[in-house]
Amino acid sequence: MIKSFLRYASLVILSTRMKNFSSIGREFGKSSQTIGRMIDEEKDTVGFLRKKINSFFSKDEKVTLIVDDTLIEKRYAYSIEGTGFFYNSMLKSECRSYKIITCVLTNGKKTLPINFEFLMDTRLIDASDETDEKEQVKRNKKLNKEIKDDFIYKTIDLALQYIPKERLIVAVDGWFISVEFLTWAIQNNIKVEGRARGNYVVCYNNTLIPLRDIKRILPRGRQTCRTVKIIWHDLTLFVTVQKRVDRHGNRTFVYQFATYKAKKSIDHVKQYKKRWPIEQFFRTCKQYLGLKECQSTSFEIQRRHIWSVFCAFAIAQEWAIIHKLSNTEAAIRSLQAHKNDLLDAQINRFNRIFNQILS
Repeated sequence: MIKSFLRYASLVILSTRMKNFSSIGREFGKSSQTIGRMIDEEKDTVGFLRKKINSFFSKDEKVTLIVDDTLIEKRYAYSIEGTGFFYNSMLKSECRSYKIITCVLTNGKKTLPINFEFLMDTRLIDASDETDEKEQVKRNKKLNKEIKDDFIYKTIDLALQYIPKERLIVAVDGWFISVEFLTWAIQNNIKVEGRARGNYVVCYNNTLIPLRDIKRILPRGRQTCRTVKIIWHDLTLFVTVQKRVDRHGNRTFVYQFATYKAKKSIDHVKQYKKRWPIEQFFRTCKQYLGLKECQSTSFEIQRRHIWSVFCAFAIAQEWAIIHKLSNTEAAIRSLQAHKNDLLDAQINRFNRIFNQILS
């Protein structure tokens, strides 16, 4: 018998309209209140995703834990709990949104979300607090940093419950790179790949110098990348310099830190490129699974909706694997094409739909 708590997640997949309670209800002949009561509890969806780790990844393959942040836009909302104003690089302006940091596990072919957390708008001011506004903003920034750091530590510890250290590599962008995080990673023997800024001052050949000013570490001749050992804030790290050439022949160099040394420099570059699946994951969740379309004003319901969308992504991905489809989005379209055949099982008899995937 399929677990009934997944009915909301599967309705999110099957719906071809907006993924809010009213639109889903109209499409499936239910009231918005009925759809709202179907939304899954967090403990159920979290448990479902984490049980999938062992079935998604074999015991002998390397797995990458990717950490990244994204915005869930609520541009036209005025009373949704927990939203704030964050800069949207696509719109080149600020808009009302949730900002979340998310972790996914991937082997390059399969991607599984395992955790996320909200960040706050640091400019939110409590009028009843007599503390100076600047002090409140400073305090909020400190709190966001604590949330971010605590999140990544706990998520890595969670991943290590399922995947041994020798098989796990953590890939993060420059926003997550800090002395505290890299110190913790080295102390705990965690392999980390992360983007480094060119203005970071490092010790190379007993000289303190910004990365971008060290000409001797740049790739030479036909080399596309090169890795050397450096010291950064008393931490021994390996920096890989990658040469990029655009279509006009202009060269640029990007830098990335690692807490370990790979056999070849190109292995560091390839490992960092494995962050791409989380961008595909965000795109699919937003464009096909309604990540930003829930209209509830309740913070708790918004949180449950996000977890349910993550479950829907996992379900669709397994459908793609079973039916040998090209990607998760193709699986969603396939399921929607068979919607009429699946509706009776989905809404009335939960023991038939997705029984291949959810057992």
